[in-house]
Amino acid sequence: MVSRLESLHGCLLGGGMGDALGLPYERLSPQKIQKMLPASSAGALGANASSESAPVRGGLDLSLLPSRGLFSDDTEHALLTARALLESRGDPQKFGRYLRGELRRWFFTLPPGIGLATLKASLKAAIFLPNTGVHSAGNGPAMRAPILGAFFHNSTRQLREFCDVSTHLTHLDPRAKWGAFAVALAASEAANGRCDARRFVRELCEWSDDSDAARETISLAKSAANSASRGQSTAQFCAEMGLENGVSGYILHTVPVVLQCWLRHDQNFRAALEEIVLCGGDTDTTAAILGGIIGARVGASRLPLDWEYGLVDFPNTRGYIQRVAQEMESAEKDALAVVAPRVLIGAPLLRNAVFVGILLVHVVKRAVTR
Repeated sequence: MVSRLESLHGCLLGGGMGDALGLPYERLSPQKIQKMLPASSAGALGANASSESAPVRGGLDLSLLPSRGLFSDDTEHALLTARALLESRGDPQKFGRYLRGELRRWFFTLPPGIGLATLKASLKAAIFLPNTGVHSAGNGPAMRAPILGAFFHNSTRQLREFCDVSTHLTHLDPRAKWGAFAVALAASEAANGRCDARRFVRELCEWSDDSDAARETISLAKSAANSASRGQSTAQFCAEMGLENGVSGYILHTVPVVLQCWLRHDQNFRAALEEIVLCGGDTDTTAAILGGIIGARVGASRLPLDWEYGLVDFPNTRGYIQRVAQEMESAEKDALAVVAPRVLIGAPLLRNAVFVGILLVHVVKRAVTR
């Protein structure tokens, strides 16, 4: 099992890598993604789609910019959750207040491409309404869940409590709560150096209630575990779920696909992320969630260096992500000594203006090459 710093850093950095890797292919079908890849890469990835062996080389790469990648809201939500954890000092009520404040500040940076439910909740936070959640089962809470699982790896009770606070802040549908908790629990297992499907499902069942949302989430988790044990590829599992044209932004589509891929590749970061991105759909989010889970298991030092060095975002740089992880490790030792790292005032707003321009160029290029 890796050190606490390695695990926390791996969770944040791994989620960022997944986000940057999947972003150029967001909302595309698997068939269209294959057409965008060089013939040699597509062939190599296809041949290795169900392999547990060495990572595929020469396959998917960061490509929003030439051989470079940027983050979307998935990474930003992981980081704002981490900052709220640091500021709350283990108090779930304070965590909710700080996370609401983080969402408010984030909203004023005009982030592009965020989900409708998160947009509405952030707008409510921006005008200081007391109840910000909306009835939705989108992926927002699952984006924030891996770092919660990696942080509360030794206390499922606290993990459940903080995960519920995080979820209800933006999404009120019970399916969002259970989907996010399943992701957080997987990250907790990973941070403890485990990937035992039976143990994971059993623990999920132990914390369940009699709601339809809990039963549906557990049923999907069992299906993911059975699929992984049969050696199915993640694409085959998607097809069984009726997602052969891409994984949607519905949390109970995203979560079982992520769990199945995690159970297949729990220590093979590159192969896991390439496989889930090739399933299409909400690729930045599925890859970010999966990257956070597996990153918590393998640690930052075992993540692909070519992907790490290809990350060129600002102000959420690789160095900043490392500082946040270091403060989170310190929080476990001496909560009074911890200060949540901040970025330069105004930098996120400027960054998002540039980011929108890059996205527009990418969309045009993508349309031309279809």
